[in-house]
Order: sequence, then structure tokens, then C-alpha cells
Amino acid sequence: MHIMTMREVGCITDKPRIRRNGAVEFWRYAFAVFAALYHFEKTYEMMPWMASARRVASVGFIGVEFFFILAGFLIAESDKKRVLSGAPERMNFADAGREAWDYARSRIKTVYPTLAAVLVIFTLILHSGGWVGRLRDFMNLEWEALLLGGTSFAWGDPESPALFLIVSWFLTDLIISGFFMTLFIRMRRDVMRLVAPFAAILLYSLFGHKSFDLYIGHELYGFLSGGMIRAVAGMFLGLTSNILYTKLAAVKLGAVKRALLSLVEIYAIYRLFSLCWNQEIGVDNYRVLVYISAILIFSFTRKTAVSVILNNPVSRFLGGVSLTVYLFHWRFLETFFTIKMKFWASGGGIRLLSGLLGKPYFQTQQLVNSSAFDMIMYIACVTICSVILTYAIKLASLGIAALRRSRNRGPLPEDADASSGSGGGAL
Repeated sequence: MHIMTMREVGCITDKPRIRRNGAVEFWRYAFAVFAALYHFEKTYEMMPWMASARRVASVGFIGVEFFFILAGFLIAESDKKRVLSGAPERMNFADAGREAWDYARSRIKTVYPTLAAVLVIFTLILHSGGWVGRLRDFMNLEWEALLLGGTSFAWGDPESPALFLIVSWFLTDLIISGFFMTLFIRMRRDVMRLVAPFAAILLYSLFGHKSFDLYIGHELYGFLSGGMIRAVAGMFLGLTSNILYTKLAAVKLGAVKRALLSLVEIYAIYRLFSLCWNQEIGVDNYRVLVYISAILIFSFTRKTAVSVILNNPVSRFLGGVSLTVYLFHWRFLETFFTIKMKFWASGGGIRLLSGLLGKPYFQTQQLVNSSAFDMIMYIACVTICSVILTYAIKLASLGIAALRRSRNRGPLPEDADASSGSGGGAL
């Protein structure tokens, strides 16, 4: 009898590995870092030694806009592939509902281990208070644990939200908006594609009516939060971007056209960051939506210069930790500044860095007290911690999966006979 090896078993049971788009993965990481820089600078303003520090990510909160647009784009792309495979364009309500639930379950399954790990780390381990404060914050995690951080339950009082991990609002709005977007696009694909650009414009206009800044928007629109309106608008814009991408992908591009599109892509990247970098532009920052969509479309085509350059293993690696970077960075701010004040302020850290760099103590002290140094160190620490946490979660998941497989497999027939013969299986 031939006993299958683990490699042979894996060939049968494992799902085919899909190579992720490196350019898109790079932008996942970049926009997660952009959101982290925004929160870093908002915290930095309150530090006594750097109250007048130069701002470089004044509107970094638009980082999450990319993820809403990307989610809508991928939902539309999934539906397009479903239709191209021969499935009917319109699904009945029951089948569409199952697809929508599958979407929500897959998102929850993806984000929940990281969310749970971050909540445990910052309530029970990296917490500045005593055990009473740690347990109090841990027991007050109901909205985060139930993924309801983006609802009016958590934002009933905008000045004092009932959230320990404020950035978790994004997960709520992403999952709920994605659920309904999947449901409706499966049922009426033609209608959704028709209304997508107009729905995006109208919803962003509604959001801008109360929020003169492309921000979360704590105001409530009936039972919906401003963040929910923003999420739905972003997904409609993602659907619109997918329609444009489909048309562009069907065009045969020669060298000249590729070069021209590459110039447009470079301009879109420049324009996006010129609108965000060191500027307080208020309602005017709605302009960035055009360039986020353009960057996303070019990244999926893989035909332009930047999209080709970014499509590499390093980009895919960084994209794999983008979710952890986003969830981890907010509560890590307190830990980072605590370490800075204790380690650098004591002089010991400056002397150590001075020796490593070979610079005089005074020059090293000036470097350490610069906002640019803090910013680089903060992003580096967040990224390193996110890599460690992401792969620790993956290893734990693999261990749990292996344990479940071994339990489901049960004892081999020979082992079962031996155990019954020795009395181990007797009742």
C-alpha cells in the first residue's frame, strides 16, 4: 500500500496560491503608513518640545480612503470574473445573500486574529496603568470585540468615543458596506455599474455637507455614522474605477502609449502627495480621490513604469503587514513616546547612538530631538512590530490547523488494533 507524503497531500488539499499584485500591496502599506503618520503628528503637536514641528502628513487620514476604494474595486472584479466564468449576471436574493455573508465572514476571519492580538497586547501588556486600569480597559472592549467600533454605539459622544482602539471604526464600516455592496452587485450588476459614479459623487457631497474635511466625520446621518457614508461612497468610487480599469485593460498598448500612461501615473502620484504633504486644505482635499483612483487603476494594469517597478517581492511582503500596521500604530504611540522620554531624555540613549554614528554628543542630541528622526523611528518600530506580530499570528494559525487535522484524522487502523489489544480502548 502506498502511503502519501505530506507534499502529495498538500497538492490535493491546498488551494492554489494566487500571486498578489506587488504594486497594489505596496500602496496598501504606503497608505497604512500615511494614516499612521497623521496620528503621529497629531500626537506630536501635544509634546512640549515640538509644538511647532513641521507637518508633513496633515491630511494623512485619507489613507483609509484607499482601502474603501480598493474594497469596492475588488468586489466589482470578483463579480466580473464570476460572470465571465459563465454564471448568470443576476442572482436571486437567497444566493446573493449567501455570497454577501461569505464576503463578511472572510473579512472577519482575516482581520479578527490581528484585532484580538492588538487589543490583548495594549490592554494587558503594553499598558501604562496598573492592573486595575488594565482590567478595566480590557473589560470595556465590547464594541471593538463585536466589530461595532464604527457605529453610533461607540460614537454617541464624538468628543469622547467609547473606544479603546479608535481606528477599529474602519473595520466596522468596511465589513458592513462590503456586505451590502456584494449583495446588491450580485443581484443587479447592471444597475450598480450604471449608478456607481453618480452614487459616489452624491454620497461624498452628502458627507462634505457636514464635514468640511475628508475625515471620519463623527456626525450622525440618521442611524449611520459619517464614516459609514464615507465607506459606501469609497466603494462606489472603487466600482467606478473597476469599470475604467476594464476598459483600459482591453486596449492594446504600444511603447508610446505605455510611456504616456507612465507619465500620467507619475503625475497622479506627485499630485496626490502634493495635495497632502504639509498642507491644511480642508474641503479641498476631496481632490485626492481622483488620484487615489488613478493610482489604483494603473497598479492593476501592470503596464506602466511605476506599477511594473513596484510589482516585486518586497512590496508583496510589506502589503502583507499593512493591516497590522494600521491596527497597531494607534496604541503604540503612547509606548513610543514613553520610551523616547525615558531612554533618550536620560542621556544614555543619546550616548549610545553617538557612539554608533561616530558623531559628537551635541549633534546626536539635535538629531534625536528632530521631528524627522522621531517620525522615521516610529514608522520603523511600527513596521518591525507588525512584521513580528503578523508572522506570529500566521504560525499560531498553522499550529491550530495542524492540530485540528491531526484530531480529525484520528488513529491509524494499526494503532487502533494495538490499543484495543492492550486494553487501552476497553470500556
